[in-house]
Amino acid sequence: MVAIKLIKFLSYYFLMILLSGCEIKVDIRDIRSKTINIFPEFPIASNLLQYHLTASCKKCDGGYLYKIGPKETLNCDSSDGATPSSSVINIDLTSVPDGNIKLCLWGYYKKGVVLDNLAVFEWIKDTVAPSLSGSLLEGDGYYSSTSRSPVINWPAATDELSGVDHYEVAMGTSPGATDTLSWLDLGNILFYYQENILLASGQTYYASIRAIDKAGNISTPLNGTGWYVDPSVPLSISTFNDMNFGSSSETPLMEWSQGQDLESGVDHYQMALGTAPGLTDILNFTNVIYPNSSTDLIGKLTGLNLNNGQIYYPSIRAVDKASNPSTATQGNGFRAVNQWKNLNANSNSFINGEIKKIAIQPDGKRILAGAFNMVGGTPVPGVFQLDSAGAQDTTMNFGTGFNSNLYDMARQTDGKIIFVGGFTTYQDVPQGRIARLNVDGSIDSTFSTGSGFDASAFAIAIQPNGKILVIGYFTSYNGTNAPGLARLNSDGSIDTTFNCGSGFDQLVSAKILVQTDGKIIIGGFFNSFNGAGQGRFLRLNSDGTLDSAFMSNVGTGFDNAVKSLDLQSDGKILLAGYFSSYNGTSKSAVARINGDGTIDSTFTAVISGGSFVLMDVVKAQSDGKIIIGGSAIIYSPFGFKNVLTRVNANGSADGTFSSSIGLTGSVYSIAQQPDAKILLSGSFTLYAGSTNSKITRINVDGTNDSSFNPGTGPNNTISAMLLEPTWGKILVVGQFTAVNGSVINNIVRVNIDDSIDTSFSTGSGFDGTVIEALLQSDGKVLLTGGFAKYNGSSVSPLVRLSSDGTLDSSINVGSTFPSGINSIVLQNDGKILVAGLNTGSYKIKRYNSDGSIDNSFSVGSGFDNVITRMVIQIDGKILVGGSFTTYLGAPQSRLVRLNSDGSKDSTFDTGSGFDNVIYSMVIQVDGKILVGGRFTLVNGSSAVGLVRLNSNGSVDSNFFIGTGFVNGAVYSIVTQSDGKIILGGSFVSYNNTSAISLLRLNSNGTIDTTFNLGAGFYSAAVNTIEVNSEGKIIIGGFFTSFDNKPSSNELILGW
Repeated sequence: MVAIKLIKFLSYYFLMILLSGCEIKVDIRDIRSKTINIFPEFPIASNLLQYHLTASCKKCDGGYLYKIGPKETLNCDSSDGATPSSSVINIDLTSVPDGNIKLCLWGYYKKGVVLDNLAVFEWIKDTVAPSLSGSLLEGDGYYSSTSRSPVINWPAATDELSGVDHYEVAMGTSPGATDTLSWLDLGNILFYYQENILLASGQTYYASIRAIDKAGNISTPLNGTGWYVDPSVPLSISTFNDMNFGSSSETPLMEWSQGQDLESGVDHYQMALGTAPGLTDILNFTNVIYPNSSTDLIGKLTGLNLNNGQIYYPSIRAVDKASNPSTATQGNGFRAVNQWKNLNANSNSFINGEIKKIAIQPDGKRILAGAFNMVGGTPVPGVFQLDSAGAQDTTMNFGTGFNSNLYDMARQTDGKIIFVGGFTTYQDVPQGRIARLNVDGSIDSTFSTGSGFDASAFAIAIQPNGKILVIGYFTSYNGTNAPGLARLNSDGSIDTTFNCGSGFDQLVSAKILVQTDGKIIIGGFFNSFNGAGQGRFLRLNSDGTLDSAFMSNVGTGFDNAVKSLDLQSDGKILLAGYFSSYNGTSKSAVARINGDGTIDSTFTAVISGGSFVLMDVVKAQSDGKIIIGGSAIIYSPFGFKNVLTRVNANGSADGTFSSSIGLTGSVYSIAQQPDAKILLSGSFTLYAGSTNSKITRINVDGTNDSSFNPGTGPNNTISAMLLEPTWGKILVVGQFTAVNGSVINNIVRVNIDDSIDTSFSTGSGFDGTVIEALLQSDGKVLLTGGFAKYNGSSVSPLVRLSSDGTLDSSINVGSTFPSGINSIVLQNDGKILVAGLNTGSYKIKRYNSDGSIDNSFSVGSGFDNVITRMVIQIDGKILVGGSFTTYLGAPQSRLVRLNSDGSKDSTFDTGSGFDNVIYSMVIQVDGKILVGGRFTLVNGSSAVGLVRLNSNGSVDSNFFIGTGFVNGAVYSIVTQSDGKIILGGSFVSYNNTSAISLLRLNSNGTIDTTFNLGAGFYSAAVNTIEVNSEGKIIIGGFFTSFDNKPSSNELILGW
């Protein structure tokens, strides 16, 4: 209320009424008071241009005087230009500029006497709307709620005269529309969200904001770009590979499948971490660290503080653009490992010869076989068993063992183990270079091989159907023609349905790989198979014929020997050897071949550091990384250097695997335990400065596993190892004559701690080297090699031992391979494929489980050179690799795939093939094939030592090995369950990164930099690699130290 005194002793009030928004009416009434009351109050500001005042006053019968104008210039002097008016006072402000307005009002008598009271009114004239500019923010364009809007933010409006009074909001289904929410007064705030509003899923809504000043002027609305209503959560991620190993500070670089969201789309991914599946006690869901962008399908978590050796469980979820998270997908768990350690690093063990093969049994015990006869000063007949702690396990009694070298072995599903080599007796009982032992080391009398092979058998593989593939120097098996390659039935008889023709022209010295389809991969020194050119690597169909489609992509194959093969879970084949090219493509010592025989160009592994790199073993880890072992001949002043390295699945150097120093011999065999620790065996006596006599175990990062103690170990080279999956025991074969000081000839089974398993009794063992061993499903063991006796009994080059180490006389290959067996492989049906030299050519024979020949398998004239490796595919087809350049008289360079009857698989084509020998092959789960050897070209493209082939034999261009294993060879390949690849052999570098004899690759061929081996090997040849159920890696070969500590030819890598 504003009081105005008009006439002395009389009072009035003004009643001011706003009418229709266009005029002001003032009623002046005499209430015989000294004041004038005005109602309602005059507005503070107004945008009106015309006002109409109506006044009535008994004393003011003369009318009124008024003056109006800008406050700053108006003088309230009635004698100076005041305008007279009747009781109706009309005011027009059109010509008056916006700003502060003053109205002076007087009343007067008829006689012209002006009353002495003055009424003054002031307000702001404001006809200009507020200014509202900038961006209206409605979240990030997506929102999950159907009953609440996102928070809306807007900039402050400006108004120079009356000022902003309040803001109003509206919402609609199109820009500027108000069909969802009519204009609502918000007061003087700059953010707002509307609750209890009905919004439709899948509809875009738009907010509008406008400012109103104190004069009632309305700004132009500020319209938002809208938000999409998406209440639906994304689909959960279907596949999640959390890898096997990370570090204390970060998770592995994990992979997952594309998230799906049918509404707003996936925006990013979040990961949590816990100490058990589904827990988030280590880290709640947080955004993944990506290599490039938030939609990458690979990533990791960093900045962690995890306990070394502990398993952690990640969870992954997709988050859409409306911030809806999917249901989390659980990983299998990874182990935090800062450095792989040799678990028997503190042992003063000494094995007086090479370990050729390690077999890990289900209980964690390990059988070691090779060219040794003393371990720690104790006579050991070339084979012995260690318990899970690395101590000699006497429960597997080999007795006098084998009279010569063991080269390979394979475990059947029943626990029996098949050994092959150069031996002719086991426990003084004749065995023609192949024997199957029971789980206690006794000979399996149900495995009848007759006179066995006529010469050394070097590699063995068991097909999914239980049949056994063997390759070697032999030309016959139990009097039946078998030119370097043979397939046996599960009873030891030759499989006559397997026909490799004239076989190989040269030694087949690498292991045989059997794909899940039954096809057989073989690598070696051979140049032909069955009269046709084959460049050291081939794949056979399950019947022994060349897999022609695969071989067409192999082309000229490898330019030098393939020493090791391993099959990745995706079907790709890892190869290591002495080669420098595959089918015209440079590949130094290690290569990966796709499942179709083509070079896997995505695998860029390069072993360098010497003028001539020789890789002996390659092994794919379960996480996709690849360990490679071998050696390099380096010009003065360094001389010879042994190599153990690990590359990532793409072939790049694995910087987490420490293997740069201290390997004093070759690694011939690599095995990875289920705990991801790595067993190494070979000819070494030191690994990274620690004494490791031919066998040691290293941790995931390549460091010595100090918990593994094999005593003095085998006294010479380990050729092969078998991991018994149920108990974890390891069967080791090779060229040794002692283990831990005990006489053990060329075969021994060890427990998980590397102690000798005394329950496996081999007696006097083999009288010659055991080259290959396979473990049957019944626990019996098939062995081939250069032996003629086992435990004093004459045997053929293929022997089957019962699980207790006794000779299984039910299998007898007789004189089928008089010159030896190079490789054997066991089919799922129990039949045995055997490769060796027969009547001047290298052939494959298949035997039934009782040792009789399976006549349904034939390779015809076979190969012109050695078969080194056979692998059976899941479909029963057989990949065959080696040194051959022909099969059945036709060119076939070092790799061929056979159908289950021995005929060539025409769907597998490697083109010109490999330019050098294949030693190792592994089929990945996706059907791609990893091939290792000494080749440099695969089908004319560079693939030095390692290549991955597609399932049709073509090179997998997505596997990057770079310069590969220059002047090196890959002997053994093992794939981890997470797709990473462990490789062993004789090399000093991979893709120009230092890696001595052992390394792990990522699934794309790059080095796995998380695989830390510490000082690793100084000089070594890694012949065989196995991975146990813990993921520990068991390695066999020829070395004397690991991580600057003694380690004799076999070690277990752990944490």
